[in-house]
Amino acid sequence: RILDCGGSACRALLEAHAGAPLPAVEVAPADTFMLIFTSGSSGAPKACICSHGRVARLTQTIAAHCGHGPDTVSYVTMPWFHAGAINTGWLPALAAGAATVIRKFSVSAFLLTAAEGDDDADNTLRVVLGNEGATDDVERFALRFGCAVIDGYGSTEGGISISRRPGMPRGCLGLADQDGVAVLDPVTGAEC
Repeated sequence: RILDCGGSACRALLEAHAGAPLPAVEVAPADTFMLIFTSGSSGAPKACICSHGRVARLTQTIAAHCGHGPDTVSYVTMPWFHAGAINTGWLPALAAGAATVIRKFSVSAFLLTAAEGDDDADNTLRVVLGNEGATDDVERFALRFGCAVIDGYGSTEGGISISRRPGMPRGCLGLADQDGVAVLDPVTGAEC
């Protein structure tokens, strides 16, 4: 299904609501925005409470980091039960006044599995934001499609985020984006 928000049919649907007042609801930063499930990498998936404040800070940060603006089109292939689709795909675009394209993920149509073409880098793709990609895949994607790839990890519950930085050793997981995070030797407990 395609929803053309610039078309006359969509405008006709929205016309009845033009000028309608916003609901009289006060939202505080600590109020719950959504419950979203973890991937289950450390056990069974569990619902995480995400507040309006946390989500607003995260999406503003990502929108600024990726250079989103009104002319940006955010292409989201991740499933909508995953925090990545909402927190790094849709909401940063929304915060920047950008458009979002939603497409069901397909392994057979995934860009790195599709046959290579001479014009793969002839596109308007500027930046790809992903999580925990294999180093070879990240490098191949950036080279093949002529774009920057920002890759990292963020826990659904918001406790930690890690991202690669330019100049890091190949294959490095990255650095934590917050203070007080350290890697410890499991035997000695000393910081590595």
